[in-house]
Amino acid sequence: LTERLFTSVCHSAWETQGIPVKRLGGGPAAAKVVERIACLSELTLEELRVEFQALKIPAEAGEPAKKRELLKVLEKVAMWQEMPLKELQKDCREMEVSTSSLSGVRLSDAEQRKELIQRCCLGLFLLNWASQGVPVKRLECMQAALQVVKRVQALDAMSEAVLRSEYAKLVPLPSEAGKERSVKDVLQRLKEVARWQQLPLREVQRECRDCDISTGGVSAKLGDLEQRAELVERLILVKYADRWVEQGLPVKRIGGIKAATRLAVVIQR
Repeated sequence: LTERLFTSVCHSAWETQGIPVKRLGGGPAAAKVVERIACLSELTLEELRVEFQALKIPAEAGEPAKKRELLKVLEKVAMWQEMPLKELQKDCREMEVSTSSLSGVRLSDAEQRKELIQRCCLGLFLLNWASQGVPVKRLECMQAALQVVKRVQALDAMSEAVLRSEYAKLVPLPSEAGKERSVKDVLQRLKEVARWQQLPLREVQRECRDCDISTGGVSAKLGDLEQRAELVERLILVKYADRWVEQGLPVKRIGGIKAATRLAVVIQR
């Protein structure tokens, strides 16, 4: 009884300190996390940087500058290293990091854990980038996220004339399809397209379903990149051709911009 009481007091104290004992599966795993965090707290800033670099996060993603920020990331990793796989998957979902490419793939528990921890680390950066207005949800790897970040940074540095030129290239809708947009709207749309272009195919399909857009008619013989490009075009058509929507053009059921343009001509006659 005394041992159980002591264990209960320890668990309560750890929970108060932010150690999720129940999510970790119990006392032994939680004790490892507590021990690891205690060791980390004794390290200098330089030693913490070495620990952070061991996570193999691309340098372009940036490294937390302050000791407290580094410690916070490493404490999170210590918890993830002891969590059951289901809890790791839950954290990925909560941070809106895609795990769709892991479905149906045969991996050992150790391989799954390694991959999920990498994605959880990605999630921390996604949350930070999202707070800065970078659209990165549902991405599944650091390289894809970095591509979006770089593209957004480049867009933010463009003049209005260059932004509108980029928009004309990436959103190839006839002028009569959509209303005139402010430069702020143009910038936001270009950022959204940048994210779509880096999403895995399953997540682009999910975006389409969320917008009630048909994903039928896309040839399964095409590679993932070609299928994604077709679906991104459909997203552009439905979300940005607002004049056609007002005119009753069934854009959600049309397979692309060319087909919609032909139908718009027929209707206008």
